[in-house]
This record gives sequence, C-alpha cells and structure tokens, in this order.
Amino acid sequence: MKKTTENLHHGHKKKVRAQFLESGLESMRDHEVLEMLLFYAIPRKDTNETAHRLINHFGSFSKVLSADYYSLCQVEGMTEMAACLITTLLPVFRRYADDLISVKKQLNTTEEIVEYITPKFLDTQNEKIFVICFDKNHSVICSRQLDEGDIKNASLKFRSLASTVLETKAISCILVHNHPSGIALPSMDDIAATQEAFKLLKSLKVRLEDHIIIADRSYKSLLNMPKYSRIFYDVEV
Repeated sequence: MKKTTENLHHGHKKKVRAQFLESGLESMRDHEVLEMLLFYAIPRKDTNETAHRLINHFGSFSKVLSADYYSLCQVEGMTEMAACLITTLLPVFRRYADDLISVKKQLNTTEEIVEYITPKFLDTQNEKIFVICFDKNHSVICSRQLDEGDIKNASLKFRSLASTVLETKAISCILVHNHPSGIALPSMDDIAATQEAFKLLKSLKVRLEDHIIIADRSYKSLLNMPKYSRIFYDVEV
C-alpha cells in the first residue's frame, strides 16, 4: 500500500512539473506554485495539503513568502528544511534583482526608477530609506540604504546621505522610501525631511531630483505632485 501511495505522489509531482515546464508559472495557481517548491524540501510526502494550509494560515501567497522561519514551522506538514527554503526565496529574488542592475544604467523616468528600486523592499515589513546616486550622464552609480525603522517610520540619516554622495562623487540623487501601511501619500515628516535633504545636498553641490514613496503596488513622486514640487526648486512649501 505504501508503495502504491508513493507511486501516486510521484505521478502527481511529475504532472505538476510538466505543467510548469510546458506552460510556465503563469498557468499555475498560488497553491500549486508552493506545492511544487515544497517537492524539493519534502520529497516523500504529498505537499498539496501543506501548500493549502500555508495560504490559509497566512492569508495569501505573498504573505507565505514573507513569513519568518519559526512561523512557517508551526504549520502542519512543514519541515525545518521546507521553512528554510521558503524564507530564502525573497532574499534570493532581491539578490537576483541587485545583480541585474549592478551594471551602470540610465534611469530617465519615474517608472524606471520605481522598477529599479522596488526589489529592495521585497523582504521587509519595515520602513526603509534609499538614495540612488547618479553621475553626469544620469547613469546609476549606486543605490544605498540610509536607514531602516519599525513599521511606523525610519528617520533620514543626513550624515549617511552626505557621506554617500561625497564618496560616490554623485552629481544628483533621488531619495526613495516605502510605506508599509500601504498608503503612498507623503507625511509632514516626509516633507520636512525632503526640504532638509535638499538644502544639505545643495550645499554639497549635489541636486536632489525627487523623493519617491512606494507602497504595495502604488507610488508617489513628490516632484510630480504640484503641492510639493517646489521643494526641488528651493522654494518652501
């Protein structure tokens, strides 16, 4: 009986892998993607039920991927190896994205900047602040994290900002931070920090081009918001 059950599992796994190879990940439902991933960490068991339990427990596919190791281990059917596998996925995705953009490239639109920097926020529930530095050709010199806070806020480290632009000999830069709350609108603290950063960078002969706020699948560019665009022309708002 055991042999028959194992043969059934093997046949099902083969069918799922064939679906992926023939039709791609887009053809698979969320639980099927998790199920296939778990094949390699839990090879001798049916992982379909475990995949369903994970999504039911955490609420969505994305929340499963961002869950911590110990929480994953609490779900029935999960093993330490499986929990370890899942917790490596987002860091691996971010490493992949970082490697793709490690070569200097030009970013000329807000959309390109958001696409470039979004992977930096994949594996966090906290607020992070990044600066993207550009050379005279507007090619990226570096993107560096300046600070990280709790889920409510992170403060802009002006000393770190100054040292980064001086070290890289940046001509201009853009600030980007995320709002874990899911609302991309700038707070009064965001506005005040942007004004202060503009003045600091101006004294260093570096132009602050924009401050972009990312939240879930939305973003706001302060430069493109008429109420706040004056900041970048050294006009108080």
